[in-house]
Amino acid sequence: MNEKGISLLAWGLAAMIVWLSLCTCSWAESLPDGFPTRRGPLVFFWARVLAQPDKYASEFEWVSKFDLLVTNGQGLASPATRQALQRRGCKLFIYFWTNGFYKHKVGATLQDGTWRTEIATDHLDWLLSPETLPSNMGPPAYYFDLTNDELVEYLCEHLACFRARTGYDGIFFDYAASYALPEPVAELWDKLHPDVPYDRAVAGFLRRLRAKDPDILIFTNQVYRATEPVLPDVDYDMTESSGTSWAWGPMTQVDDEEIRETYFRPWPGKWGIEGIYGNIEHHLTTTPPRKGFVYLDYMQPLYHRSRDGELVPRLDREAVYYSYCAAALWGRPSYCSGLHGGIEYRGPLYFADLGEPLGTGYRELAGVVVREYERGLVVLMKQPHAVSFDYTLQQPTSGHLYDLFSSRWIRLSGNRVSLRLRPSRGRPSGTARPAGRVYLKADPN
Repeated sequence: MNEKGISLLAWGLAAMIVWLSLCTCSWAESLPDGFPTRRGPLVFFWARVLAQPDKYASEFEWVSKFDLLVTNGQGLASPATRQALQRRGCKLFIYFWTNGFYKHKVGATLQDGTWRTEIATDHLDWLLSPETLPSNMGPPAYYFDLTNDELVEYLCEHLACFRARTGYDGIFFDYAASYALPEPVAELWDKLHPDVPYDRAVAGFLRRLRAKDPDILIFTNQVYRATEPVLPDVDYDMTESSGTSWAWGPMTQVDDEEIRETYFRPWPGKWGIEGIYGNIEHHLTTTPPRKGFVYLDYMQPLYHRSRDGELVPRLDREAVYYSYCAAALWGRPSYCSGLHGGIEYRGPLYFADLGEPLGTGYRELAGVVVREYERGLVVLMKQPHAVSFDYTLQQPTSGHLYDLFSSRWIRLSGNRVSLRLRPSRGRPSGTARPAGRVYLKADPN
């Protein structure tokens, strides 16, 4: 090939890499032939994917591979779209902010109606305050007084009817516990209702809804922190940002712009993975939800320089694996969303069926934490330092492990394997980050 052809080819490859990095990403990561697969447990995504499935066809195909579909807000599937997803085994949830509603939504006609306007106009006595109060999400908001029987009945009637009209399987109650209340709101609640903990009122609201709509699936966000036993009234529960997060990560000034990277929660300590997950699991053991629990994490893009010097966002695949492994140490499913950064993972990790975890919990070795499954091994680094270790499998395999992250085979010596993990590097900061890896018990032949 002549120099001009090589130059054109190089330019074309560079352009393709940039284009792929700016949209939903895919690569050569793959499962070994014949390895068992399953549907993904949960996916969190933009509601517009359901509202406009033809426009977002690849995203729609992705979410249809998961059991529990949770969106970030308004945007309903048409009856035909909803039915197609449910035939595939998906359960769809309507988004509902448990604590109240934002002032800027008063007067608006949304897909779920004009109930906000009706409350703000005719039923200020159903609210904690006739005036708006601060919210953790920015805009000022009105907050529900969930001790008010008329309000609870009104909301339950609305939600039951709305679910029946849409054909959705359930409601996702975001921020369904007192931990989510801004300090002024929590103080006002305690002043008005010193004998009724907020979480007790939430639990009563959810029980009343189930009595009104017995077939409903109730999905909550982080009620494990509730001061009252809310989870027995819940079908599914989740917690956010326990392993990785779009917030709190390193910030770097680049080209007059602040670039934030993914936060990787370290292993040790009360506020590390060891402490946070341990506390969550203690609560889940005491009062579990009826059907299941999942960890939801987030990631930021990684940034690299293109050949012309532009910053190009790319998928932080290391964050996906770290999030997955942190949850898998406790035998829990997880999902790492790029919603805040605009680049999503689309690989096979969530569909690999590892089977049941072996033993009663994880094992701590020198520099790593390990848990073995019937068909795999998950490993999490304790610190962002290179580590080498040997591990003897409890359950025999074919003589190989398959590193899913790098799609390569690793030979065993008997049932013993020698592994080496290196930290990943954030971009553009260069910060060292602990890694997570998934090794599959598979046969290369």
